[in-house]
Amino acid sequence: MERSPLEKARLQAFRLLSLRSRGERELRDRLSENHGPDVIDHVIRQLQEQGYLNDEDFARERARRLAMDHLQGDRAIEADLLRKGVERTVIAGAIQAAREELSEPEAIRKLIEKRRSGSVPDRLRRDKMGRYLLSKGFPAGLIFEILNERH
Repeated sequence: MERSPLEKARLQAFRLLSLRSRGERELRDRLSENHGPDVIDHVIRQLQEQGYLNDEDFARERARRLAMDHLQGDRAIEADLLRKGVERTVIAGAIQAAREELSEPEAIRKLIEKRRSGSVPDRLRRDKMGRYLLSKGFPAGLIFEILNERH
């Protein structure tokens, strides 16, 4: 028996969500490769009503993982969530929740400890560390404040 387009879209959505959590826009984008907008709207609405799709939960989980496991700065977390299609107001709350567990200064200090190397001259090591921390999405002022407190 042939499955209806709605059932095919729903199955694809569940398959995608079983691999990892996703935001609404990301799921829409993936479903649009195989399904029309009316079918996608219906499936998205059903998933939201059933609690399987929630951008706020997704953003909190992703922000926490990026902050805690990957030690990313707020700017990097925000950029990641924006790429995933999460609204800025939702992102702000997700980052705030993640920072209640591990602040940006604490994350910077952890990264410094993880990457400590004794063979490089002090000034070069600090410059390299500063560039690395900037690439992780931390604000320059905070980076230099913490690097300067260590010397």
